[in-house]
Amino acid sequence: MLHLAYLYGFAAVGLYLMQALVEKIVLSEAELRTFKTEHLSQTDGYRVYSWGLGIGVFVLIVLWWTVDFMSTNPLVFLTLSLVMAFRGYMERKYIPHTRKHVVSWIVGGLSAAIALLFFLLWLIYFQ
Repeated sequence: MLHLAYLYGFAAVGLYLMQALVEKIVLSEAELRTFKTEHLSQTDGYRVYSWGLGIGVFVLIVLWWTVDFMSTNPLVFLTLSLVMAFRGYMERKYIPHTRKHVVSWIVGGLSAAIALLFFLLWLIYFQ
């Protein structure tokens, strides 16, 4: 059986590559230039955004310490999809003209799909 740590690593790298691919597909060249120059850190919502990401990272660290990663567990990718959805909401609210929120929501949806896949694997093989 494939070592599940490789599966988690493959899924994380896949999400990163999927974000890069979605950026290229969804955004035009002009939007890609503004994508790299405009950030939430330049807006009034940066404090709320920082707190939200901090809470998400804290939850991921707690999951890292408490969850057995040698079995498939969808909580990590469910948490990642919630963090991406929060990021998309904040981008939509504070920098809607960049359309970064579309990329965040698509990647969050893909992360939720991976969480569903891990949940199905867990139901099939570990119950």
